[in-house]
Amino acid sequence: MSSFLAHDIQVNNQKFHYQVTAPTGPPLILVHGYSSFGSSWYPTANLLKDKYQVYLPDSRGHGYSDASESGYSPVDRVSDLSGLIYELNLNKPCIIGHSLGADTAARLASEFPGLATCLVLIDPPWLESNDLNSHWAEQLDKYRLESQRRMTLPLNKLIQLGQKEHPSWTVEEIHTWALGKKLINPHALLSIDLLDPDWQSPVSQIGIPTLLMTGDQNQGGLISPEAAALFDSICPAGQVFRISNAGHSIQMDQFQQFIKYLTQFLQEFYP
Repeated sequence: MSSFLAHDIQVNNQKFHYQVTAPTGPPLILVHGYSSFGSSWYPTANLLKDKYQVYLPDSRGHGYSDASESGYSPVDRVSDLSGLIYELNLNKPCIIGHSLGADTAARLASEFPGLATCLVLIDPPWLESNDLNSHWAEQLDKYRLESQRRMTLPLNKLIQLGQKEHPSWTVEEIHTWALGKKLINPHALLSIDLLDPDWQSPVSQIGIPTLLMTGDQNQGGLISPEAAALFDSICPAGQVFRISNAGHSIQMDQFQQFIKYLTQFLQEFYP
């Protein structure tokens, strides 16, 4: 029997799909990144579910949640996540976000100071400058086009591609990664075009304990050492852990190291 119960809920006039574990402790929300969905968090959720009630939502236009033609800006993403917390009546959850989900979590904590207890941000798409330089814009455009192409591939071809790109991942992780690429709605591809390069302003307003996890840029990580140092200098309650030999998906590239630092942080700030 699965540890995760599936539900749908109405937020901002949209149906959002989420999974949740048994109510064994305080609430913890795992927010996935671009072209992924809640099930991508299963390995992490399985290790946390005995101590926390873990929520795995699918973002707008991702997984099994509804899609709309618009509603993918940073403001919309924050509205969806805060609306989910209100509708589920969650009391100051801890929020763990990966990539675009990390950006959403940080902006939510800035805009709604009392809504969450603490944050874990895994390699958000942040530059050391607030300027969206031409190289970064070009990379975003290429990534969006590649995501659009991958949507058209058969699932078995995506699985083969995932095995080639991520040879250290488990069979289940590869399958979930591939399925996320198939389930993203074309409208949700806009998310990457609507990124706000100014992450420094909201981060400087975060007043709750916040852990930023970074990997290696030469393996696909997004956060540079300079951006990580800038985060550390402007986030009042922030700390940075760098995990070596990990790319963008730190929680899958180096799962044991990720869990070690995550549990240390949770023991201190969300016991």
